[in-house]
Amino acid sequence: MKLTELPKGREARIERVVDQDAADGIARRLRDLGFVAGEMVRVIAHGPFGGDPIGVPMPPMLAAN
Repeated sequence: MKLTELPKGREARIERVVDQDAADGIARRLRDLGFVAGEMVRVIAHGPFGGDPIGVPMPPMLAAN
């Protein structure tokens, strides 16, 4: 399941961050922010109509993408 498909309030464990291509800066940045295999995440907000952006708490911050 993709993070964007995770229902609001539900927790999940990250399996991997998929690079769209060899120079995928977004995937690299997500890993730098702590989105790595084994970490637990919970979506706390979705954008309008259930789309982007989404909010995910990653202590000590809130990541929105």
